[in-house]
Amino acid sequence: MLCFQFLFFLILSSLVVNGQKPGDVRLVGSTLPFEGRLEVFFFGAWGTVCDDRFTIVDGAVACRQLGYNDGAERTETTGLASSRFSPGTGDILMDGLECKGDEKKLGDCPFNGWGLNDCVHYEDVAVICKFSKPSLPKPNVTSVRIACPESDYGLGTCINTCSLPSTTCNNETEVAQIGIVERLVNNSWYPIPSSDWDQASAQVVCNQLGYPRAGPIPSIDEIFPRRRCGRPRNAARCAAIRNFNDRLSKTVTEGLACIGSETSIDDCIITSYAVKQSSALNVATIQCLHDSTRIADCENYNYTNSSRELYRLRGGPVPWKGRVEVKVGGVWGSICDLSWDVKDANVVCRNLGFGYAEAVFTRSQFGRSSATTHFSGLRCNGNEDILSDCSSNTGGLLRRDAHSYCVFHSGDVGVECGMPACNKEPEVRFATTGSETMIEVNGPLGWGRLCFDNKLKYTEAHVLCRDISGELAASFGPITDLSYLGLSYSAQYNCTGDELHSSECRESITRTFCFDYTSIECAQGLPDLVPMVDQFERSLRSYPYVHLIPMYYLTCALEEQCLSSSAYRHADNLYHIRRLLRFDSLTMNYGTSQFLPSLPSSEWEWHTCHQHYHSFEAFISYDVLNKDGEKVAEGHKASFCLEDSTCRGLGAYMYYRCSTGNQGISKNCGDLYGSHLDCQWIDITDLSPGEYIVRQIVNEEAGVGESDYRNNVIQCEVEYMSNLYQLKVGKCSHSDHI
Repeated sequence: MLCFQFLFFLILSSLVVNGQKPGDVRLVGSTLPFEGRLEVFFFGAWGTVCDDRFTIVDGAVACRQLGYNDGAERTETTGLASSRFSPGTGDILMDGLECKGDEKKLGDCPFNGWGLNDCVHYEDVAVICKFSKPSLPKPNVTSVRIACPESDYGLGTCINTCSLPSTTCNNETEVAQIGIVERLVNNSWYPIPSSDWDQASAQVVCNQLGYPRAGPIPSIDEIFPRRRCGRPRNAARCAAIRNFNDRLSKTVTEGLACIGSETSIDDCIITSYAVKQSSALNVATIQCLHDSTRIADCENYNYTNSSRELYRLRGGPVPWKGRVEVKVGGVWGSICDLSWDVKDANVVCRNLGFGYAEAVFTRSQFGRSSATTHFSGLRCNGNEDILSDCSSNTGGLLRRDAHSYCVFHSGDVGVECGMPACNKEPEVRFATTGSETMIEVNGPLGWGRLCFDNKLKYTEAHVLCRDISGELAASFGPITDLSYLGLSYSAQYNCTGDELHSSECRESITRTFCFDYTSIECAQGLPDLVPMVDQFERSLRSYPYVHLIPMYYLTCALEEQCLSSSAYRHADNLYHIRRLLRFDSLTMNYGTSQFLPSLPSSEWEWHTCHQHYHSFEAFISYDVLNKDGEKVAEGHKASFCLEDSTCRGLGAYMYYRCSTGNQGISKNCGDLYGSHLDCQWIDITDLSPGEYIVRQIVNEEAGVGESDYRNNVIQCEVEYMSNLYQLKVGKCSHSDHI
């Protein structure tokens, strides 16, 4: 009988079911493949692992068995309240694991024996493996280039705009670069022969150089028409013609064959790199195009079909790097990072006017979107026209209950697109003196310090940081230096914040003398305030009446200027009635760092009447607009208590509490001002019945740096009726969703 039982155990322990072998492991209970409750396969079924004596060493063995060679980041017990994973069911197959760390499989470690345990399922263990985000190596852009004859002698027409795609929307494309195609072989540049050159090869080169499309192949006569010296003879001009002819007299790269989808010319078929004699008539020419057909600013121009998609990048320091957002069916939304890779990103970058994706990002590295989630589990091959053409393991629009990871934007994807090379001379730079770092500008007389201007805004500071270091401005201010005797400049900037170079928005620069110089701290990650339109709309609809409040209860509000100007004529009449429109204001910080008041706590203003400090005098502005967009009533909200009232999604933790004296908003947390609070209103006493727009603007004066100011406005259409001072709420919208 014992022999039969032992034989039966051997049969069960070696049973292979649906390709699963005894001792196989898996992670379940998460939308991410590298984390979850640990389960092992034995006796023909999956079972859990108990946490008794289970350490990070045991977890590392399980991770390596699954292919995550960097080991485990941490382990969790599923029954604890802090764990994100639920306990399992069925058998508990392993207990008392004591791995040394060099085992290839979890089953090779010492443990109590298969199925032998004294555990219950709330002791099931979960493992989070170390996972590196996927990235694409940068193509070897130095292996190919576009060359032109010398421009000084009028030898031909060559174009290199050295700019981003146009947003004028009046043409589908614009030429970015035209010239001769040259290949680097053995540290020397040679033209590619025209005999093997076609449109597919041109597409690969344009993509490799950062452009989305190749135009029709131009004639050599357009690029280099004056190939003979002619008359009148000019020695310098003749030398330039002779030099360029000599440059085109030898070619390389025989047997070139591209299909058009390669990321580099190195990926195409090439039969020989032998240098052959040639002439200017037999070299490859090219024109690369910027494509403006799907950029967001051109919506009215090109968005003619409901299946068409628009693309944009948000939250990044430069226009070619940031969180990916897509407009599908007229609605902006993000992409969840499940299965996100460089092939998916290539489709996005080409639609944005770039040639390829240089790197991909996951886990909301550029902050979280406040809109819906359009795609998850994309599986593009990289050649699709738009993302909707790609296959997906979830289909199109996600249901809100699909999984919280995507719905709460914990996994919004990002991308860095390949930017065309631009050998532009720098016009601003950092200069360090001792422990201080200041801005220098290249002015009419050479490099000199930039004097501080009190009118400098974050939009200008962002552009200066982008120009110098490819970052955004976290803070700026003056530095006094009485000992400096070098050049100084006063420069006037008028930037929107979207410019690539500071010279694009510099209106003037003059030599001057000063003692206060400009210092800017640049950073990759900044906060991003987003007012919640759903909370705003819900509060307006929940009590659609105007509140009638006598002046007796408004003395503090009067002191803090929370009422319209007409209220001050009735300051002594305690029974005078004011009509107040109340609502909630919930402002989330979906950026990548905390939002802090613009002033240090030592400079906060104390208000005796309300017995609190104001850390931010005009945190939110409230307006009522008429149909013509004219402001007919207004209010503001000073942040007397800037704190974490609520947090959303993974990795969000409350830190700032007014009760502790710390004010701010943590990332992925929000500050809620309820409609019951003083000054949480707009005084509409002087407003006549009619149709209006009620608007909230957060951080309107940009007193604190953000990665994006375009998502700071929400508004609702309302009808103010004279009957019982009732309010009828219409459509509400967010500035970033339309």
